[in-house]
Amino acid sequence: MTQTQPQEEPTGTAARYKRSFGGLVGSMIVLVLLVGAFVVLRSLIRDDPEVHPEPVDYLGTVRLAQAAGLDVVYPAELPRGWEATNVESGEVWTISLLTDAGRYVSLRQVLEPGTDLDELVATYVDEEASEGDAVAIDSDLAGEWRTFADPDGDTAYAAQVGGEWLLVFGSAPPADLEQLVTELTQAPLERG
Repeated sequence: MTQTQPQEEPTGTAARYKRSFGGLVGSMIVLVLLVGAFVVLRSLIRDDPEVHPEPVDYLGTVRLAQAAGLDVVYPAELPRGWEATNVESGEVWTISLLTDAGRYVSLRQVLEPGTDLDELVATYVDEEASEGDAVAIDSDLAGEWRTFADPDGDTAYAAQVGGEWLLVFGSAPPADLEQLVTELTQAPLERG
């Protein structure tokens, strides 16, 4: 049997390199330059995805709502290039749209009579929206529409339809909103 001799532990101190404030600053500069170069390189080679909501079949949802006994307002036809992007039903019937220029428009019909218009405008348009002059629009639903505008340039049109408030608003120009108002109806759709 062979006996191994215990190894001696090193007694010296670890080798140290010289540290200085200048070396620390130099290292930080190199690190910042590397991170900056990485960010620039990523921005050059990465494509930002264009986010565009999928269009929805709003007329199909209108048919379902009508079959459930709701008398909902909807555009009989969308202006050329417009898309419906969302439909919601509940206490407020909502159809969200994008114009051909990508501007947001929404239709909100309150299905609970007795709701305060000022509260609706504050909720959906802006708390600082101010009322303008009423306008006459050739619409199957109402002849006169109240107008509102907020400091950011959003516009809203409101009318009572069957005792319920209807609000059409968005960032689209007033002419686009008025064009949508002329297309609104409550006519029953044929079952599809």
